[in-house]
Amino acid sequence: VAWDEHVKKGIDPFQIAADFSHEIGLEFHACYRLGWRPFYWPPPFEDFNLGGFYDQHPELRCLARDGRDSLGLSFAFDETQQFVLSLISEMASYPIDGVCMLYNRQPPFMEYEAPLVEGFQSEYGEDPRELDETDARWLAYRSQFLTRFMKRLRRDLDDLASKQQRSQPYPVSAWVFGSEEENLFYGLDVRGWVEQGLV
Repeated sequence: VAWDEHVKKGIDPFQIAADFSHEIGLEFHACYRLGWRPFYWPPPFEDFNLGGFYDQHPELRCLARDGRDSLGLSFAFDETQQFVLSLISEMASYPIDGVCMLYNRQPPFMEYEAPLVEGFQSEYGEDPRELDETDARWLAYRSQFLTRFMKRLRRDLDDLASKQQRSQPYPVSAWVFGSEEENLFYGLDVRGWVEQGLV
């Protein structure tokens, strides 16, 4: 049954999960999967994901190295970041105990979109599409965009905690990949996040 069918019946699965977790003495941390991928299901579910943010914003999709559209929305765009932050703020309107960002599901989160390519060219005078995909300068530059997102997340959750008069800030955790090299390849500067207190 689709989520909205539950809601139409006055059933809020997220509220039920939060309440039951607390009832049995567990913390409830809301998870968000950052990998945007369109799933096309067979009938009768073929319209399940149509008409959402992904469909409405093809201009925000990732671009492969050769310029072709890639499956997924890019966090190089402020609009993508803001939309995801709005969803997390909505989750924090429930009685959650923290937020977990699931970076381990369906990367990439950015590829070769205009803000990345043009910004890198401006700073280094080179086209990143002509570099090795593991060029250290390119990976470091690209990782700034998800670090910016994590800073915005930390700021937004701190603001919400203050408005809600929480005694403690919301903890933020992140499920990432198994090595520093793999994380940087996908734009995750985990070491930097830890050093800056973002997770």
